[in-house]
Amino acid sequence: MNELFKNRRSFDDLVIKFIYLFSNLIDLLCLIDLKRFNQIQ
Repeated sequence: MNELFKNRRSFDDLVIKFIYLFSNLIDLLCLIDLKRFNQIQ
């Protein structure tokens, strides 16, 4: 049971890291998009 809990916790950490990276990627894409939009105008 304890081993399972440890695995569960490391899995949660992984998910949190993934979500963090994903949100950063979206921010980056929005920034690039904004720059492109400004260049068009």
